[in-house]
Amino acid sequence: MVDYLSNEILGSVEQTEKEFLLKTSILSYFNSSICAALLDIPEVRAENIIDRLVEKNLFIVALDPQEEVYRYHQVFGEFLQLPLHKHDPEINIAFHAKAAEIYESRGDLEESIKHLFQVGDYSRALKVIEKMGQNLKGWTYLKQIPLKHVAENRELAIQRVFVHFCSMELNRCTELINYMEENIQDKSTLRILKLALSLIEDADLVGEIENSWLEDLKAMEISPVTRAIIYLHISLLLGIQDRYKQALNLLEQAEAIERKFNNPYINYYVLNMKSQIKESLGDLNDCLYLYDEITQLQKSNPILSPLAGNSLIGAAGIYLKRMQLKEAENCLSRARKLMDRSYTSLDRGYVFNMMELKVLMGEHQEALQLIQDLMNFEIYKNPLYFSAVLKYLMYMGQASKDMLQEYLEVYTTFQKNHSLRHEDSLVYSRSLLLLGKGRQALQQVEDILETARREGIKTTLLEALLLRVLILKDQKEESQKNILNLLREAVHYSYENQFLSPFVMEGNELKQDLKLLLEQRGKDLNLQEKKFTPAS
Repeated sequence: MVDYLSNEILGSVEQTEKEFLLKTSILSYFNSSICAALLDIPEVRAENIIDRLVEKNLFIVALDPQEEVYRYHQVFGEFLQLPLHKHDPEINIAFHAKAAEIYESRGDLEESIKHLFQVGDYSRALKVIEKMGQNLKGWTYLKQIPLKHVAENRELAIQRVFVHFCSMELNRCTELINYMEENIQDKSTLRILKLALSLIEDADLVGEIENSWLEDLKAMEISPVTRAIIYLHISLLLGIQDRYKQALNLLEQAEAIERKFNNPYINYYVLNMKSQIKESLGDLNDCLYLYDEITQLQKSNPILSPLAGNSLIGAAGIYLKRMQLKEAENCLSRARKLMDRSYTSLDRGYVFNMMELKVLMGEHQEALQLIQDLMNFEIYKNPLYFSAVLKYLMYMGQASKDMLQEYLEVYTTFQKNHSLRHEDSLVYSRSLLLLGKGRQALQQVEDILETARREGIKTTLLEALLLRVLILKDQKEESQKNILNLLREAVHYSYENQFLSPFVMEGNELKQDLKLLLEQRGKDLNLQEKKFTPAS
């Protein structure tokens, strides 16, 4: 084939035509204008040469006959590139660089990047990627840039970590973040990347987000897309710290940016994280609506398929709270088939939800085994994170006095220097009750109720109301009227979202009181509240 092309084809053309073929062979498509700019010849001359070559049927394919846009047949083009690449590498590099400039000037940024990649000019390629608007197409090329060059651009480094994360390429995330930590000095960028690394490695996220950091972020000169990605990271941490309004505010800003750039990755995480915060607030109906949106987004964007397991685990958590256990079990079964086990926090989320499912189903031995599995995750070696597990041990009557006492000591020590989550405070209050410190527990619960009512956190409010009932029943000093008032309030804040699981978790302790609520206060309940009240 090579001999045929050399002797029969190149031997049949004039020297000027041969030089034209060899030098323009690097172009994936061309017209007279592109060739003239590449070869520094008049466009009329380039047009004449192209016309002669087309007349000779020299493996030239017309892409757009009207606009006179052409390309070489793939085999012929590769053959033509061999001499220049082999014998004149410096000239080859110069032509690729010039072709990149030409395509960039014509608005074909993707073609420009391809030529820059050919000659390893990654610094310039990064600048062209920035001009692409930092979208999925640009990110496809960004992932191919060597780390040392990505480190030159903090914004694109942050974006690349994000796109690797969205693609579940977690090892590549970690590799880039570690490289950046070793090779750059920008504290703001490193702080954001370390937060991303904490999410990937499922590390301790209890640390505070200071308001000064949020102010610094506003002043940073960064692109809208980078800003949206940072908002996503910070909103997650704010949500973990129960700072829901601030988290939702950042997500709304990220969503406004996404609308302008139509980025499905950002859209996905805005919806996903909104659903997590809405779940924490007890707005379970909103959560299901958001997960429906996520499902539709994934159907229209197959690139999001690696994240499907994450969404199913989140949806399972909503169904568990609504005691729709079959739906929850189905979601978890589907998630297990899709999951990347290397994503630690996703794997942990699956095991945690399975444990909660078993508790709600009354299968306590299976739940205890899953708790043992959870304790293999590094994060639960932090005594404060252990509160999430201790809560279920207490529901099952499996928390020892030593375990509860140790948690009280950890909580008290940590409280001196940090703001604690509502979940931790509720576990602390329940621990006090089980250790016979009912009055101290009652005061703690009163403080939680005040905050939950003020901030409209229905999940915390419901659990605190039910715990307060248990404390009052234990103290045996409160009238039945006040207990029914508390249960009436609990039903009011849970019926619209069908938030049933806290009632079930308390077991038989409240059944008689709920029956009395229906009997004595039934006229004060609307029809939906009556149907919801779990008295049987």
